[in-house]
Amino acid sequence: MIQILPVPKALDDLKERFDFTFLGDFADCKVGVAYVEGETEWERHPGGDEIVMPLDGPLGLKLKDENDPETIVEKSLAMGEACIIPPNVWHKQIADGFVKLLFVTHVESSIYQESD
Repeated sequence: MIQILPVPKALDDLKERFDFTFLGDFADCKVGVAYVEGETEWERHPGGDEIVMPLDGPLGLKLKDENDPETIVEKSLAMGEACIIPPNVWHKQIADGFVKLLFVTHVESSIYQESD
């Protein structure tokens, strides 16, 4: 079935820090948009990759090294760039100010952790 995702309307409806909404399904994943400010909590998705793309500003990512969880790798995404995060990699998003982003993620296997 073809799905048209209402990205602009969904983005307009996001008002709060860390607001998000799911827009549709893709394979065994959910497609959504989020409104991020500051640092999110750590998360990982054992069931599959996650794609993250900032839509209106830069976004920082912190990722824990797959082979050495004590090592944290930092990446920066410019508006419109996307990052594919492999399954089971701990990561968090960092935004200076508010940044809206599009994501595709495997929701059922998502695990969250607040502290480092």
